[in-house]
Amino acid sequence: MRLVFRTAAVVAATAAFACAVLSGGVADATTLSGAQSTFLASASRAARLSQATYGVPASVTVAQAILESGWGRSALSRTANNYFGMTCGRRGAGPIAIGCRAGADRHCDANGCRPSTARFRVYASAADSFRDHGLLFVNMPRYATAYLHRTDPDRFAVELHRAGYATDPQYAARLTAIMKKYDLYRLNRAD
Repeated sequence: MRLVFRTAAVVAATAAFACAVLSGGVADATTLSGAQSTFLASASRAARLSQATYGVPASVTVAQAILESGWGRSALSRTANNYFGMTCGRRGAGPIAIGCRAGADRHCDANGCRPSTARFRVYASAADSFRDHGLLFVNMPRYATAYLHRTDPDRFAVELHRAGYATDPQYAARLTAIMKKYDLYRLNRAD
């Protein structure tokens, strides 16, 4: 996992933060593994910075990172620091990613979902993946409707999906379920 902390003091602070985020909510720290708690704490910090910079609700960003990277355990997140399954476009990797690489994907359409391949962005760090995620939404006009609902993360997720962010027909519902299960809405509040 690329979102690992290096010092014991930071690990302790991370665990304390994860417990604080989860206490009093739907979930509690006992429902998460140590790796999940660490991932949640570090993803939360990056998502709150993205929220302050780009306006994407932190709860949505963390839910997407959990869903897309499998709590940071996916091969794409471990080897390419890509926590959102962001793909390379016709113009390449974009302004933040350092390259592209082929990988397994899943594509859904009216005929169902099936395995496919895609060219995914490769990042120098997890922080770059989170920055690029926020930058994508703020720079692409098709996500403008989602931004009208920044204070309603569930609706923001629906509008992202409607704008074509993911092909999975259950994408918005999956994000909402993750936000509810782990009470990620708390991350949207300024402290």
